[in-house]
Amino acid sequence: MKIVRGDHRDVIRQSLLFVAITWVPIAALAIVNGHVRPEENSFLRDLSLHVRLLIAIPLFFVAEDALDRLCNRTIATFSASRLARATESDLDPVVPTLRRATRWRDAAAVEGLLLLIVFGFAIGLWRATGRTGMLSEATAAMALSPARAWYGFVALPLFNFLFLRALYHWAIWSGILLKFSRLDLGTTPTHPDNAGGLEHLAEPTLGFTFFLMATSAVIASVWGSQVLHEGVSAKTYLDQFATLVILGEILAFAPLLAFSSGLLHTRIKGLLEYGRLALTYTRAFHSRWIESGNTEGLLGSSDIQSLADLSNSFEVVKKMRVVPFTPRQTIVVFAAIALPMVPLVLNEIGIDKLLEGVGHALLGGGLP
Repeated sequence: MKIVRGDHRDVIRQSLLFVAITWVPIAALAIVNGHVRPEENSFLRDLSLHVRLLIAIPLFFVAEDALDRLCNRTIATFSASRLARATESDLDPVVPTLRRATRWRDAAAVEGLLLLIVFGFAIGLWRATGRTGMLSEATAAMALSPARAWYGFVALPLFNFLFLRALYHWAIWSGILLKFSRLDLGTTPTHPDNAGGLEHLAEPTLGFTFFLMATSAVIASVWGSQVLHEGVSAKTYLDQFATLVILGEILAFAPLLAFSSGLLHTRIKGLLEYGRLALTYTRAFHSRWIESGNTEGLLGSSDIQSLADLSNSFEVVKKMRVVPFTPRQTIVVFAAIALPMVPLVLNEIGIDKLLEGVGHALLGGGLP
């Protein structure tokens, strides 16, 4: 069962639909019941509620759409490049893996189980939302208002369903990568991607960054509420932020580490093979043009260019990575997690002081 049908406009429609189901009823009920006064711990002050329902849920749909597109493109590239060598039992070893993954992705029973979990444990999930907002400890003793009931038993379970569903889809892709890593892969040490021809397998990570950004935004909203309403310093969360970054990087790139053993073998083998080839060629070159002392015809010979080409090929082998992803991609994941935390940093620094310092520097401040 696919919520997103692979159409960009469909992502927008589904986001608006879920906003209409989750956020709009809470806003309407809060207005009717008078829970919109800013001095109370109510609808207006619950930053995490708005971020969950207005920002995180649409980002989940964007992540699903991007992941679907990137995974399809990656699999098409992997199959077209024929990196997986055929076996006696199967001419295309990629096909069985994709069939199983498709069945798991489209399994209605799995989504039904996720719905059962999030709605069946709605009260427990409610209590785990933290100390801020409409479901905080401060409001738990109050009468169960319609707005709070809709949030606790409808909106929040739907958010958690989409959260678990996104993780489930990423787990399926991770399983595909693990299966691919066990195939007989024809990686080459001189491939210009410096990853034996496997760098394209890291592309779906970009789709997963939207999920990480949504998760980080929710966490930042909870921290932000505590900073704004309880006077907690943003510096308190530095250790937790570092843990969040580490977990995000692990989730994003750990499945790709399954290829490291094969890539390391390809690199070592390439260094040995190209090293022997280079030794043979350079000995012949040295004997022909140096030891003989005969340089006649050197200007018209292709030996110099061949020597340079061989040297370049050997340098490519030396630069080959033992992971399919690049440092730039790890920075993108870090940026996706860090971006929602920027308001917290600005609040800690003081936007007025920051603008004053920037203006002072631009206008020549600090000059003797």
